[in-house]
Amino acid sequence: MKVGEIIKKALEIMPGIFYVLQSPLKQDDKRPGGYFAIFKNDPHDLRPLALLQIENPDPQKLDKYLKLYCEKAWRLMEHPEHIASSQSANPEREQYGGAIRAGNYILVFTGMHTGELDEEILIRFAGLVDLISDSEFQRFYTHFNSP
Repeated sequence: MKVGEIIKKALEIMPGIFYVLQSPLKQDDKRPGGYFAIFKNDPHDLRPLALLQIENPDPQKLDKYLKLYCEKAWRLMEHPEHIASSQSANPEREQYGGAIRAGNYILVFTGMHTGELDEEILIRFAGLVDLISDSEFQRFYTHFNSP
């Protein structure tokens, strides 16, 4: 799938996924929005291909979110054996989950209450638009549900 198609589908689908994942959260844990980024799955090309605003993220957190989405993608690129940035997360160093490997791309979301929820929005999106196969989709859930 080409980047333009991913962008179009993200603008159509991600706000709904964002809403569904936010709805069961306590009011203090809800966020007004976040940022979705697409990178090539290539450690030699660290430039984002696209950055989209999803819903209405807090403008005062823009600088923080920009740093986080780059860090998540770059860290996942450094670990080709990983499927998600949560596998190398280190909160003490401000390194969180929120990036997944999806074929030729690395998808990143920053803005939910936790890195795990950032990854959840990505996995659901990637599965719905066929950026990951059914077996890859299952692999993500096995990863997240293992102790």
